[in-house]
Amino acid sequence: MSVTRRGLAVFGICVLALGLGATFGARALNAVVVPALVALVAGWISVRRVGQPAVTRSRPAPGFPGEGREITLDIESGDATSVTVRETVDDGLSADTSPITTDVPGRVAYDCRYERRGERAIGPATVTVGDALGLFERDFRAATRTDALVYPPVRGLSGDARRVLVGGSEGGTVDDRGEFDALREYVSGDPLRDVHWKSSAKRDEFVVTEFAPEQEREGLAIVAEAAPGKADEMATAAASVACWLLDRGIEIDLVTPDGQLFGVEVGARERVLALLARAGAGRVATGSKEVADVTIAADVGGTTVTVGGETYPFDRLVEPRRLDGGHERASSRARAEQDGNDQADAERPAANRARADGGSGGSVVDPEPGLEPGTEFESDREAALGPNAEPDSESTSGSGGER
Repeated sequence: MSVTRRGLAVFGICVLALGLGATFGARALNAVVVPALVALVAGWISVRRVGQPAVTRSRPAPGFPGEGREITLDIESGDATSVTVRETVDDGLSADTSPITTDVPGRVAYDCRYERRGERAIGPATVTVGDALGLFERDFRAATRTDALVYPPVRGLSGDARRVLVGGSEGGTVDDRGEFDALREYVSGDPLRDVHWKSSAKRDEFVVTEFAPEQEREGLAIVAEAAPGKADEMATAAASVACWLLDRGIEIDLVTPDGQLFGVEVGARERVLALLARAGAGRVATGSKEVADVTIAADVGGTTVTVGGETYPFDRLVEPRRLDGGHERASSRARAEQDGNDQADAERPAANRARADGGSGGSVVDPEPGLEPGTEFESDREAALGPNAEPDSESTSGSGGER
């Protein structure tokens, strides 16, 4: 318990009045001293008898960096009529922690913004109770702390990443049209994306690739590890790849230095994001890395993604960062444009492809070779597309973390 400035002023007036009365014999000053002393004693007793106020804080939903949540505090006390609340938040969160005064029982609310990935703490709050005249006050520290889970940012993958992960280039993991079956003559109505241009050029007629009926896809195993101080980069890359695969109906397993998930199905991305929100730096057992389909590693040299024995820089597999910050949201238009670009690539006639005669029968030169590790991409057309990673509805309106 402490004396406020007003209490100190009243106490000073009492001392001054007593001194003047003793010196000059002004008995009338007693009319000032006695009420002031009564107020001081009454205020001290009333604040001394106040019990610990009950504070209940709302639990914020997980979200992504850049998202905000409203935090509410319900305060009850059987003795006080008004209180002042001061809140505290952990690193990685930002909020206006200015004192808020409210009647009791009452509720105070403030906005909290998610800044960095991780499991962050809100609280404890300090509740200050004073007497009716504001002469004394007493601070109570609410012991409760509330966790706020901030997901790692999810970045949209580019068309080059799609070719790497879904079999569009050597070392891909899955093909979204099933396994290759045979070549046959083009029939009106066949998708132009299935035209096998090299064989068509040799036969002077269109030939299309025929695929076996698509079977149920097997899951992919993702392993993510990081050097000290690089856990955030690892989490961002793993979240981006994992959510991209889940959005396309591919079941995944995920192993990190702090935990593992098996058989994660579509619609359960929150499990992946929660694990990666808490993941720290460290290495994964060699056995897990040997059976992994996708290995993500973050160290001082950067973040890399290894697929089919080939290693690619993560920065070259993602869309450019948005200028307005925050995690990247998907849109159906962006995905449609990406599919349209892939379709446009396939619709180019065979006559437009360069022919390298060299005097030996004229072999066809494919103008779009597969992506080679450590090389620049051939085209940046997908870089202009909107991002294709979207947090679930719970994350944006109250889930989660990072949205």
